[in-house]
Amino acid sequence: MQRTGSRPWLGALPIGTRVEVRSRYHGSWSDGFEIEERTEEGYWLRRESDRYLLPSPFIADDIRPRSRPRFDAQPTKRCAALRTSE
Repeated sequence: MQRTGSRPWLGALPIGTRVEVRSRYHGSWSDGFEIEERTEEGYWLRRESDRYLLPSPFIADDIRPRSRPRFDAQPTKRCAALRTSE
């Protein structure tokens, strides 16, 4: 089930890694998921927003490490300082 691609991280993502998922319907990438478990079937993912475990596994080609920080990430010290000075 697992295909090998040109991405060197395939097969090496540990549990808890925050990932993006390729949509099975239109091929775009969505973030907000983390790896719950890796089995022979593929990667089992949990949605970060509500901790829901997705009902089917994803093959390695359909996930990738998160490429950009999320907006709900902790603010940097500089951002926090700017907020308090307003």
